[in-house]
Amino acid sequence: MGLALFLQGEEVAAQSVWLSAMTEGTPDDFDAGMAELIEILETTAIQYLHSG
Repeated sequence: MGLALFLQGEEVAAQSVWLSAMTEGTPDDFDAGMAELIEILETTAIQYLHSG
């Protein structure tokens, strides 16, 4: 959901979704979630750049 919002230009809403999901767990869960989010965003950005 957060990625869809981000791609629609709804950056603040996307950040809210990501942060609310990540703050529900432990600090280790937060770190793992942040690493996963970064990986997803990097992969999506690369795909977007290569799609022309």
